[in-house]
Amino acid sequence: FIDYAGWFINTFTKALDAEDTFFKVLAQRYDIKKQAIRSAKERGLTGQKYQNYVAEFIADPPEEALLKSQKEATYITFQEELGQTAKSGQKVINNTPGLKYMVPFFKTPYNIARVTFRDGTPLGLFSEEFRRVLFHGTRDEKSKLFARQGSALALMTWAFTMAEDEII
Repeated sequence: FIDYAGWFINTFTKALDAEDTFFKVLAQRYDIKKQAIRSAKERGLTGQKYQNYVAEFIADPPEEALLKSQKEATYITFQEELGQTAKSGQKVINNTPGLKYMVPFFKTPYNIARVTFRDGTPLGLFSEEFRRVLFHGTRDEKSKLFARQGSALALMTWAFTMAEDEII
């Protein structure tokens, strides 16, 4: 029975890992294509030169583009490395007998909550990441930051208005 239970649990764990990998690859390929198009436009390429440049960039992306796309893929799939405080919490869960079975997943739900509150609410304005990007970030990082915060604020305003009008 125990062998069967172990096989059963491991099968689903492997399936979750495969799903994470699949979506990371999709996100990474998307980001590389986006970088290729942006780079070609910045160089002023058009027509066949544009198409060739983008195709070559995608087929053999520069190291910097790969690193950036990997970072974006871990963000999109909520697989970013945990900070020191969260790592401490995860260590407590892993080292407390029985708690691992009550809280089997920590990293992904924690990252979902962190991204939701950091990028999806005005609370993000107080985060260290927000200040770093605002004062020292690249143009691309700043535009992403403002787009995420603006979208979140618009969505929250719409939801509160709908709730106030008792539509939802």
